Formats: sequence, C-alpha cells, structure tokens
Amino acid sequence: MTDAKAFHDILSPDCLLGENPVWYKRTGEFFWTDILRGIIYAYAPDTKQIRTVLETPHQIGAFLVDQQSDLILFTEAGVLLAKRCENSFAVFSTPLWNVPFDAGERFNDAIADPAGNLLSGSKRANNTQGKLYRFSAGKNPEVLLDHLQISNGMGFSPDGRTLYHTDSVPSVITAYDYTPDGPLRNPRIVLSLDPSIDPDGMTVDKFGNLWIVLWGGAKVIVCTPDGEQISEYEIGAKQCSSICFGGSTLSDAFVTSASICSAENGASLGGSCFYAKNIGYGKQEFITVV
Repeated sequence: MTDAKAFHDILSPDCLLGENPVWYKRTGEFFWTDILRGIIYAYAPDTKQIRTVLETPHQIGAFLVDQQSDLILFTEAGVLLAKRCENSFAVFSTPLWNVPFDAGERFNDAIADPAGNLLSGSKRANNTQGKLYRFSAGKNPEVLLDHLQISNGMGFSPDGRTLYHTDSVPSVITAYDYTPDGPLRNPRIVLSLDPSIDPDGMTVDKFGNLWIVLWGGAKVIVCTPDGEQISEYEIGAKQCSSICFGGSTLSDAFVTSASICSAENGASLGGSCFYAKNIGYGKQEFITVV
C-alpha cells in the first residue's frame, strides 16, 4: 500500500539537518533538532504552534528525554544534561560523559534501552569508522559496534530483547539479540537496500513492525520484523530523515527532513517537518534513567 496524502507539511522553520523527533509527553509536543544549528524545536499538534525550545553553540547529534522530563543532549562537547525550567531548558556545561571524538566526528541518533541506559552512534565527516556507544550510570562509555560508516536509526522490539541498528551508507539494517549489560549477539541482516537510497531514522510500532525513513527516497516504508515491506508513505521532502510516534494514543507520526545541499541541486531537498494523524500504533519508548 502506498499513501501519498497521509503526511502533511507543518511549515516548520527550515532545518539544515532536521533529525531526532521525540514525543514530549509532558507538554504534548513533538520535539526535534536541527543538528548543525544546535537548535531544538517543538510542534503542538492541538494548536499547530511551533516554538524554539533550546539553542546551543553545539551540534546536537541526538537527544533523549529522561524520567524527570529533562533532556540528555549528545554533542561534540560531550553528553550534556539540559534541565527543564518553565518552558525552556538550561544546559549544564559539565558533561555526564565525554567521548574523545576525532576532528569531524559527532553523535548521530540515540535511544534508551529497557534498563534506561543510553545508546548513541557516531559518524565522521568521511563516513568511516563510526561507532555505537552505550552509556550506563557510573561506567565509562562502552563501544558496542565499530567500523561502521554512519551509525544511524535504532529501534527495540516491543519486548526489548532485539535491537535494530542502521548503517546508512551500505544501506543495511541489522538485528541483534540485546541485554542491557552484555554485548550485542546473533547479528542478522533484516533489510538491505540499494545503496543509492539510505535508510536513516526509524522506529518500531507496538506490533514489532519497523517504520524506516529513506533519505534520498522521499518516503517512509513499513516492514515486518523479518524485513518484508507491507506499506509505504510518501513524504514531501527527498531528504527525509527520521520518524517517531506521538499523541495521546501514540497513533500520530512525525517526520523530519533536511535542506542541506539544496542550493547545490538547484531545488529544495527538504528542511520542513511532516505530520500524520492516526496513522499507526506506536509503542511507548524506553526512558533513560541514568
């Protein structure tokens, strides 16, 4: 099934690299980041209002919401806490964790595991030697995967026992057996796409299906846990980047996109965000507690 009308453009601020949509339950808004500008925005579906939540001097490669509704920011300056204060956030300068990044390396995408640990990947400017890190309270960052190209979208099966991980350049999504205190085991390729289309961000619904955003493909595809495609949705941006579920019943979806390189191509490749109501059946994502 192909649906070209489900998602509509919310006419958000142009994002050079819009990414990492998150449902912020406390205020009933979708949050997302423009990575390169270090800004986090919010969109309220009920009022259609868009606001700026946070501006930093850092690249926000990803962020998560913790159990206090504060934000955990993954930046080149380290993993930083942003404390909630009224309708905005105050960033603490002392990192929760530091990662010795090389020049041109940054975080990319993040997720919390069933125990509340944090997982985030990295990418380098030349798209080589990316890694996937796990951050646990009282421990140094742990490398779960290395020799990646662009560590990207992740999702957990509803029971939390399977981690899906995207390496965008080879266009592969791999599933692993997962425990919060052990290595990744039993890798098996779930989806392998034409390298001209890069799987980017993703999420998993309550039935275990994978909702995968295709950078360069202007669409979201939905696949079973075994990689069989069952539906797709057109997005009005070639460089669509990530997706999350939200709303009071987690049945709405929100997709980000990026305008970077648009001028070089002589046409808009993206930059806005897209919203669809009652499109699926999302599951509650795990929340970081570290």
